[in-house]
Amino acid sequence: MTGPTLVTIPPELVGEIMAYLPLNDVLSLMRTCKALYPGSHRRLWHTLHLCDRVPRRYIGPPCPPLTFMPQVANVVANEGCRQLERVMQEARTQKGKCTEGQSLWSGLADSQFGFQHMRGLALEAEVFQRSTAWVEDGLISALGHLIGGGKIPLTWMKVSVWSSYLETSDRLPGGIEQFLSLVKKYSKTKKPEEFSLIVDANFISSISPWYRLRSSLFDLIDMSKLTTLDLRLDLFDDDDEGPIAGAAVFAPQQHYSKNRRPAAQVAGSNAVKQIKELTRLLIRSPNLRSFRLITDSEDRPYNPPPISQLAPLLKKLQYAFLNLRKLTWLALCGEIFHPSFFVIPPRNVRVVKIRCDVSVAWWRRFARCPFPAVEEMLLLHRPVLRGGWMDASDEMHYKPVVQTHCIGDYGAPYAFAVGDVGISTLKRFFTDGECAPADLLRCIVRKNKGLAGQKQPIRLPPALMQNMSRGGRYRGYFRHKMYPENPE
Repeated sequence: MTGPTLVTIPPELVGEIMAYLPLNDVLSLMRTCKALYPGSHRRLWHTLHLCDRVPRRYIGPPCPPLTFMPQVANVVANEGCRQLERVMQEARTQKGKCTEGQSLWSGLADSQFGFQHMRGLALEAEVFQRSTAWVEDGLISALGHLIGGGKIPLTWMKVSVWSSYLETSDRLPGGIEQFLSLVKKYSKTKKPEEFSLIVDANFISSISPWYRLRSSLFDLIDMSKLTTLDLRLDLFDDDDEGPIAGAAVFAPQQHYSKNRRPAAQVAGSNAVKQIKELTRLLIRSPNLRSFRLITDSEDRPYNPPPISQLAPLLKKLQYAFLNLRKLTWLALCGEIFHPSFFVIPPRNVRVVKIRCDVSVAWWRRFARCPFPAVEEMLLLHRPVLRGGWMDASDEMHYKPVVQTHCIGDYGAPYAFAVGDVGISTLKRFFTDGECAPADLLRCIVRKNKGLAGQKQPIRLPPALMQNMSRGGRYRGYFRHKMYPENPE
């Protein structure tokens, strides 16, 4: 007696089996038997990934639908978008449904295509360029109206919203704004458990005084459905000083201007605007589960004022962080507004990844934080040197600046210890950097018995070690590969 074949297995079970197959194998399987066509067709159209170049893998904060991309997604590059639009155009014309003023999406959500089977849609930033087939040939308009009209039953969408592809105040709205407005219309009809948004963006509502965007993130997306956010922000102002980009010539620490900024100048700075906008964004994102914040302070100078001048705003921002009750994954990279500003994670966060320039005051706040649910931590750190960011309480912890012909002491912190740490739930811990507390590793190992299950309780991922051995810096690894994989 032979076992059951695929054609005799219930369709629901066949679909579950196909979910584990790469799309090329599903396509080959579909060609072997007509009875497998319906299930294969649903599988092939389940997720559509539009991009300019086919990515090797998803890189970003954890997002279950994208974990194994592109192996399980229908990845369509620029030429594929053009061919898909051409086939859709031919189908519409053949059905005789093309009338003047009627849109491309009419009559396309039927069995001839697989739009009714789509549950996920991923759009990379470059597809929104005006020269791509996605915009130029009208595919963005077609899919937008199919989604807005409820013809495509999406359960999630990943979209990269970069400011360079948005329109400024002196130009008419472009394709991305119109497309996202239709997606927002669809999103408003769904409950948070029925639809989720994964967003990669490099702005919130403003970039700079000379680049005024017509739209903000609040205008473009339904914030209540936002579950994963990968956000990059610029903090610098034109009048910021300090040789940030050249700091590594002398030492791997962060250099700052010695001059303090006037209070009026601080109040109107880009960093203050970004703090306010980020606070507003987090308050309006109650369902956020994964969040990565990157600030671009490596290539462009950002000269933070003393933290006392930012304290009221940072207090509100901290409150907004703590209200993210569903957040489980948090990554911070760059200058998080001030080297002494320590972000206390919400209670349910299980993974914390930090690559920041930090002060002695930051380390003391880190040591006091209990991190009640954190099980995994990656901590890459660089010290800051003396500068205009300091308050009076910081002075005693830093050496005086002594420099003669580029040789001397640049005001690094004195050696210090924290005595104990509050975190006791770690199972995995990786760290590296300079001028950390002398007793940091000893305190971590003593307090976190769960690290006994890790073969080497404290070590760096091999990719990072290799990067460092070639003279590389942390930036490339942390910026591009900080995703929830096994670092081994």
